[in-house]
Amino acid sequence: MQKCILLTGFEPFGGRQINQSFEIIKDLQGQEINEYLIIVQQLPVVWQEAANIVIKSIKKYSPMAVVMFGEASSSEFIRLEQRAVNKRANQDNLSNFPPSLIINESPDASFELFSTLNLQNIYNSLINIYPVEYSNTAGEYLCNETFYKVLNTDSAQIKGFIHVPTSPQFNLPQAIKIVVSKIAADLSLNCSLK
Repeated sequence: MQKCILLTGFEPFGGRQINQSFEIIKDLQGQEINEYLIIVQQLPVVWQEAANIVIKSIKKYSPMAVVMFGEASSSEFIRLEQRAVNKRANQDNLSNFPPSLIINESPDASFELFSTLNLQNIYNSLINIYPVEYSNTAGEYLCNETFYKVLNTDSAQIKGFIHVPTSPQFNLPQAIKIVVSKIAADLSLNCSLK
């Protein structure tokens, strides 16, 4: 199977007609970037389902990297999420609350898990062109739950989460293509050094 990168974004929620996290990646489906096939998936805004879909796709496609995207209505920046935390809250698109406020109730579960993307390289590739910042919280909604559960898998992929603004004042799809290109270039470099 061809080397690939899995990108995910969410369906609309909160009464909105679109979700930028999916809109910005949907046209990358099937493209090749630095010899990596791009696979794009839209995730439901439903507790547990979103993470389960990503985990199944990891098993199906064995991507070299998994990059999840979500919306951040409170920011005009591309936010590079540094960590996911073991908590969740609020209603999903089916008006359901999460089954518990803790994602992983195991007594030895980590409170926080960290992105394995090279966030500094991504930041450096954007900072002179687009508004970008590091973020220490992915919130407590589906973004964080999905991020935490995917990081908690024992698969070897590079995994990370990026929040994007809901009403960007810049060419967000082009910025995300730069991000994906940088990740693919880093993967190629890492493979050549092995």
